[in-house]
Amino acid sequence: MAQIVGDKPKHRSERDVLEILAQITTDDWLIASGISFRRVEQGRTTFSDADIMLANPMFGFVFIEVKGGQIRRGRKGWEQRNDGIWESITPEEQVSSAQRHVIKYLKTHGVLPKHRTVPSIPKVVFPNAERPIQPLGPAMADTALF
Repeated sequence: MAQIVGDKPKHRSERDVLEILAQITTDDWLIASGISFRRVEQGRTTFSDADIMLANPMFGFVFIEVKGGQIRRGRKGWEQRNDGIWESITPEEQVSSAQRHVIKYLKTHGVLPKHRTVPSIPKVVFPNAERPIQPLGPAMADTALF
């Protein structure tokens, strides 16, 4: 079983995904949950997070954004129902941004080699949703798991 670090996820869907990953990974994997970070770009400070990150010395990194609850594919993209209102979400952008920033942070702080490509992939997991019939689009085709 993988070593798990970080805070216990607040949302049930994230906890469920974390538990499944813990059961199916071997002890050469590290699973981190609830990674929060602050970015300063062009004088602006923003806060972001990665729901779950898996790391393995042989295979690299997997970054996972978990979207639980009621999810649907609307005319303009993904939507999530919050307090009875459907709101637009961009999980593929969220996980790709987390992936870029965590890798950059690890390179900047000497954890990873600066001038080498590090294998990493972003994934979005929809644990409570069925795969939509219509095409997911190029940004989600290889990213989404249902």
